[in-house]
Amino acid sequence: VLLDGNGTGVGGGQGRIVANDSAGVTLGSLGTDTIQFRGSLDASQPNPGEVVLNGSSTLTIAGQLDLTSETQVGGNLSVGGSATATIAGALNCNVTATASHDGGTVTISSTGRLSVGGNLTLQGNGTAATGGRLTVSSTRASPGALSVTGSTTIQSGTACGGLLTITTDALVTFTGTVSINASTQDGVLDVTDATAPGPTLNFDGTVNVHGKWIPSAGRSSVVLRGAGAQTFGGTRTGVSFDALRFECSADRTIDFTNADTIYTVAGEIGSGGTGGTVTITASSGARTFLCQSTVDFDRPIVFSTNTTVEFSLAGAQTIAGSAASGPTFLHVSTSGSGAKTMGLGSTTINGTLTVGAGTTLTIPSGHVFTLARDKGAFPPDQHPVNGEFRVTAGTAVNGVTTVKFGDHQQLVVNSGGSFRTVPFDSYSFVTSRYSLLTRDSVADAYSIHCKTGSTVDVQFAKFEYLYGRSSANETTEAGIESALTISTA
Repeated sequence: VLLDGNGTGVGGGQGRIVANDSAGVTLGSLGTDTIQFRGSLDASQPNPGEVVLNGSSTLTIAGQLDLTSETQVGGNLSVGGSATATIAGALNCNVTATASHDGGTVTISSTGRLSVGGNLTLQGNGTAATGGRLTVSSTRASPGALSVTGSTTIQSGTACGGLLTITTDALVTFTGTVSINASTQDGVLDVTDATAPGPTLNFDGTVNVHGKWIPSAGRSSVVLRGAGAQTFGGTRTGVSFDALRFECSADRTIDFTNADTIYTVAGEIGSGGTGGTVTITASSGARTFLCQSTVDFDRPIVFSTNTTVEFSLAGAQTIAGSAASGPTFLHVSTSGSGAKTMGLGSTTINGTLTVGAGTTLTIPSGHVFTLARDKGAFPPDQHPVNGEFRVTAGTAVNGVTTVKFGDHQQLVVNSGGSFRTVPFDSYSFVTSRYSLLTRDSVADAYSIHCKTGSTVDVQFAKFEYLYGRSSANETTEAGIESALTISTA
């Protein structure tokens, strides 16, 4: 079915539908064939290919909807008022070889809602600067302002990238792959809401933003969810999140592959869902998650290949949540200031732990903290402590607080750093009110080196299976001097 701005198609030659009836106008199902609204080829006939919905009007398309501009402005869908547009198939805006004027836009405003059952493709000006534009300023609550079941592609123009802009507290859900493409300029995902609580973006598939990711001022939430493997990719740099959440209903992996090496999370970072464990990897190289606020793991989470999690709040942070098992990290570091407390029942680090100057890493009462890497030979892997490594003694209720080391691991307390145990309420070897430092498995042994200028204050602590250190930085096993060393080395 063709509604043509040249007057040759169905619909009187306008290539356009405008529904303004506040009482509600329903454009019923037009069948499963493609519906095309096409703009004029004649520059003197400014008839766009577009659909404009206002008031409480409703558009229902059982098949595919194409909106094209040809030589005039068009290729646009606008859903305003409290209008609803439901398209069972694909939605294509301005996707033609001859599209040469401004178009390729979808705008959802007021409390409007758009649901697309197929792919959403927006093509900007094919011969000039303008890229495809998807703008969401609707405040529609659940089920949200926009949902796309298929893939979403926002193409670039010749001199301008695609643009996804969200300016309210909208709920937006993308089930398929999302690609915001670049040309000579970046593609941009711009979340600029100025009022709480801010928008929530649910991504169930791969995310590719080839350019800039611009968050709002602490009021937007990105949720990476879905049933299977997911990729967070693209060529953008300067990635930051106001809040970042990983969700799963079964075991799955999220791979961060984009061009950035540091992801700043200004608000909460956490995990959730109904089942399984989510694994975070970085297959294309080292990536750091800079956590500047709340940490809340409600599902088991594993940070794996090439990842570092840095707890960097200027103040106290608790790695909290309701997960049955504690988080597993590759590398962990602390920065900023204040105490960073491992608040779940256990923590496993499979790489390097670095305690930054001015920070305290607190192992709470009854916690099991494991530096699990196995070197297997001298020299050992070192875990530098430039701030304070603090172990809180256990209790009769919590059990003994345990710090475990993998094979050939060494905790190095540098000058200015400290290694300290503190009581939860009191000390006793009889009632589990002490700390235990031991090996992770039966073949492991480890060492602790407190250098000149460091502080050591250890009470009611048991040390098992220390192998000591040598006078030559443990390059060989020969010449081991003692189990726990406080030295000038």
